[in-house]
Amino acid sequence: MEDAGIDPAELLRRYVSGDWGDIHPEDDGLNEEALETGARILSVYGTADDPTGCGSSPRPTAAPPRSSVPRTTDIGMDVCGKAPTSETGEYFRNNVWWWCPLWDYCAEVAPDLTEGISGHYNDGDGLDAAGAHKLAAMLTAEIETGRTSEFAEKYTADLAALPDEPCWLCNGTGTRTDELAVAQGWTQRGGCISCQGTGKVRPDATSYPFSAENVAEFRDFVAASGGFEIW
Repeated sequence: MEDAGIDPAELLRRYVSGDWGDIHPEDDGLNEEALETGARILSVYGTADDPTGCGSSPRPTAAPPRSSVPRTTDIGMDVCGKAPTSETGEYFRNNVWWWCPLWDYCAEVAPDLTEGISGHYNDGDGLDAAGAHKLAAMLTAEIETGRTSEFAEKYTADLAALPDEPCWLCNGTGTRTDELAVAQGWTQRGGCISCQGTGKVRPDATSYPFSAENVAEFRDFVAASGGFEIW
């Protein structure tokens, strides 16, 4: 940050004022919900050399050649169909919170198909038409037998059972004493925007939801994609 001439305090000021930076509109809406629920808030602040803040070119509207986009974790996954047979197979998107559990589930259901696929990166990796056809069939079997719904119920219950953790921003005290908070007058009880003064926050894992409906939507895309690339 020093090399790029970035003032960390300025970024924190933007963050606490609700300026999340260069994020997708979908993520902006989820941030607003997170203010009410206590879930994780996503922010991305770029530099003059990297305006997207994620170390890569802006997300493409159509998949470019694989070599043109550096390997990087982005704020969401744009999955592009290679030879779509319908509009459903042209494009699928999840923000990173939804995508990680979805791809992990695909890896659990179809380990032989997904092995070696860098599904958690925006580097254009994916499956060819034959692989996509097989994955769609496997996901369909999971959905129709009810195993996907059972997995979702257990996954959600396990997250709900996780205990709260000490707030990272106020060190679990409920009151901020850092330099910026002192300068801005945010040191009163309840002034911590992360925990609202409770000293506790939900674990990071609870920011990653999973649902059978999301799996079904992805299955529909995969089935009509003719193969896909993850950007």
